[in-house]
Amino acid sequence: MASSRTARLLTESLRAKASPAAGKTVKFTRRRLVIAAVVSIVLVAAAGLWSSHAVMESVAELLVANLEANLNVSATALTAWIESELALVRFWAEDEQLRDLVQAHLRSGPGDGSLEELQKLLASGYTAKEVKDWAIFDREGNFIYIDSDNTDQGRTTAAAMKRYHAKVMQGQSVFVPPVRLSKLVEGYDDAEEMFIVMAAPVRDREGAVIAALLFGEHPDGNFSRILQASRMGESGDTFAFDRDGLLISRSRFEKELLALGLAQGSAGPRSISQALIRDPGGDLSAGFKPNTPPDNWPPTRMLASAQKGESGIDLSGYRDIRGETVAGAWRWLPEFDFGIAIEVSHEKIKGITRPIRLAVQGLMGLMVVLAGLILFSTIWVSRLQKNIEEIKQVGH
Repeated sequence: MASSRTARLLTESLRAKASPAAGKTVKFTRRRLVIAAVVSIVLVAAAGLWSSHAVMESVAELLVANLEANLNVSATALTAWIESELALVRFWAEDEQLRDLVQAHLRSGPGDGSLEELQKLLASGYTAKEVKDWAIFDREGNFIYIDSDNTDQGRTTAAAMKRYHAKVMQGQSVFVPPVRLSKLVEGYDDAEEMFIVMAAPVRDREGAVIAALLFGEHPDGNFSRILQASRMGESGDTFAFDRDGLLISRSRFEKELLALGLAQGSAGPRSISQALIRDPGGDLSAGFKPNTPPDNWPPTRMLASAQKGESGIDLSGYRDIRGETVAGAWRWLPEFDFGIAIEVSHEKIKGITRPIRLAVQGLMGLMVVLAGLILFSTIWVSRLQKNIEEIKQVGH
């Protein structure tokens, strides 16, 4: 009887010890662990989002650096080439024999044999692989001779050439960016053939400017090849354009531009497919049909900026001449009065960044899952500790 009463009192005493104070302690500890685990998940998610943003910013910076580097290479190479061509035309313009022949022709007029001697002189000095046409005009802008057609005596410089003529007569060497022949010389039909022109003053023995020597080259040669060397991948294009937005170099998409009716000329080996760089408002290759002709389309994002004399980079995407979304970088070269641009398919850019973005997001997801497992483990261990504590209390 006494032993039975003693056992009952002991059991009640153990239950009293197990609760509520011990239960409160375990519950408080478990609550703290749960809060800590939830905070950890939030911190891991925040860190993952920050890391994802930081990584994508770094990728964007690398793409920008790549575009800028390619653009710098093109600009530097073109500048060096133009300067070397200007040096060449200056060299010949300062040749004493050439000067004497030009001066003799100006005094005597046609038929004195000086033009034939000039032709022999210049032809003997051609060492470059690129075929050059040459011409000479006097102070009034009348052409004395044009190598491509020796019947052109008496033709005058066209409107687009007037300002360059004035600079040469002031003693400057000038570079004329690719332009149609009809804008260089009066009397030609608006043919598709384009020329780059380098001009230098011819001076008499007293140093007075008496004429100008012009060397002409087709822009499909070194000019376009320098730009093509900076193309990015299979979807990238590097090209030059004038202040009116006319394409003045070869383009990777010449055949496509011709097929879409955006270009004049042909994609032949010595022809530049002259196309206006305009925004059609949609992807023409995907079947978009503009309601207005190309002349009424606004300039592309790149061209609108370049025409203001600006340089820029756009990775967010804008429509190119075909209406395809591209990323690009551009620069206006004021010293030469034309611009250059590098454009690459925006889908290509996405293709580069997508695996990186997915990898970062996957890592972030894995971290969140691990944090969730930690939370689950914390709750499970907390419950296990509670059960163990209760068993200990009963055992005592």
